[in-house]
Amino acid sequence: MTRGFSSPLAPLDAWLWRRGVRPPAIRALLCHEAAAAVLALLAGGALVAVTPWFLWFGAGVACMAWIFWSWARFFLRGPGAAFPPGALAGALLRWALRMLVFALALYGSMRVGASATALAAGLAAGLVVGLVSYAASSRAAER
Repeated sequence: MTRGFSSPLAPLDAWLWRRGVRPPAIRALLCHEAAAAVLALLAGGALVAVTPWFLWFGAGVACMAWIFWSWARFFLRGPGAAFPPGALAGALLRWALRMLVFALALYGSMRVGASATALAAGLAAGLVVGLVSYAASSRAAER
């Protein structure tokens, strides 16, 4: 994050730095994604008595945050870490297992009455937050 410790996301930014996430655009993406997930889940928890739609929307955003975090952890292994020959196969296998876990969670949530529209909207919103955050951070870094 470019503003240092004046940002409310600075502790999360520092935590990501200590975990080896060095590129500022990726740290900004993960910070904004986590903030969006927390805000959506808090709003969903506050409005669950009115409608559970917002809670399932927050669950979709949280799933997208989990996916971005796992990609960052896999591809940013630290300075000087070389990818072995089977890295692409490993990445695809992890992605497939992540999708299997997500599909099982989606099936389970639909069994208890989740809104498929809310989950899909949450996933789409999480994707948009991540991509916009990355684009803005990359553009700011170029200046």
